[in-house]
Amino acid sequence: MMNEVDVLPVARGEFREAFHWYRGRSASTGRRFALAVKSAIAAIRAHPDQHLRWDETYNFCLLRRFPYYVAYRRVADLVVIVAIRHSAQDQGAWKGR
Repeated sequence: MMNEVDVLPVARGEFREAFHWYRGRSASTGRRFALAVKSAIAAIRAHPDQHLRWDETYNFCLLRRFPYYVAYRRVADLVVIVAIRHSAQDQGAWKGR
């Protein structure tokens, strides 16, 4: 079953910031980053319970080839993307979103 996905505005902002940073290095790296995020969100949407648990509320999916993760929570059949963060950033600072 495919779940609905909602990306919080703050997570969209985190994505844009990282995308622009990678695109500033090279256009192809920016595209690869965007595709990695899109792939992670598609995997989350298809199988939200198969990803790593952060705690009783949140799960996360690591990106391939980039030091980022997508953090999310489920609300019934809705998946809420709460963060798209670099793994070296303050872990869990996004909790409560």
